[in-house]
Amino acid sequence: MTHHELLRRITVSTPGDPGSALIRGTSIAVIEVLGRFARGESTEELLRRYPQLVEEDLHACAAYATEIALLWAAPPTEESAYTPPTGTRLRLIAEALRFVRGVIAADGGSPLEGVMRIALIGSLATAKPDPGDIDLLITVASGMELAPLASRARRLHEAAETVHRGADLFLTDEEGQYIGRICRQIDCGHGVRINCRALHCGRRPFLYDDLHLVRLSARLITEPPIILWPNLIVRVPVPNDLQAGLIAPLQQLLGNWK
Repeated sequence: MTHHELLRRITVSTPGDPGSALIRGTSIAVIEVLGRFARGESTEELLRRYPQLVEEDLHACAAYATEIALLWAAPPTEESAYTPPTGTRLRLIAEALRFVRGVIAADGGSPLEGVMRIALIGSLATAKPDPGDIDLLITVASGMELAPLASRARRLHEAAETVHRGADLFLTDEEGQYIGRICRQIDCGHGVRINCRALHCGRRPFLYDDLHLVRLSARLITEPPIILWPNLIVRVPVPNDLQAGLIAPLQQLLGNWK
């Protein structure tokens, strides 16, 4: 069955709203099935749970997740042609997905060298209707050059600013120690900004080591609410828009379907 044939098994009552997508002929929401996939249920378990479904219906859910991922995350050939979704939460979710997708396929389809883990923390990982910034917790190798990650962080922050929000990338090292945030300045070095509050401005380019200002708990670092990459691990209840707009598309893109 082709991709488009699979999509015909899905009905969407409200265009642009993934939460309104149902498996044709049923009242089963696609995001419900995707959520169970994300929590580790296998195809066999889902078919036992939903006896009215067949395996093609589950493949159709995966195909729909791919469509959402392509719509919300994949930048077209011309960046100016990218049309972001409306609504603060949806926009932040879409930009988070776009960022993660760009990092894990930065070098000819390979992950950005030195990035070891990406997790979502903060209010966007909850059902808060009016979330604050996009907060990502990223583990980096000790010798990683941070400039490429900083460049992507600036673009993410600029995108979030269009809905009057921001983006923060909190960094940990390979031993699980918080080392600071990514510096969002285009030029980062000692003396470039007189009012820089980093403890050691410029010692490691683009590392804003604000350890006197920000502390992350050991538990948050070792067990963040949602790990997005390299493996999806969800430890908290996931709201429908986050499930449809970030978790399910990433699971499909990473090829983790069971």
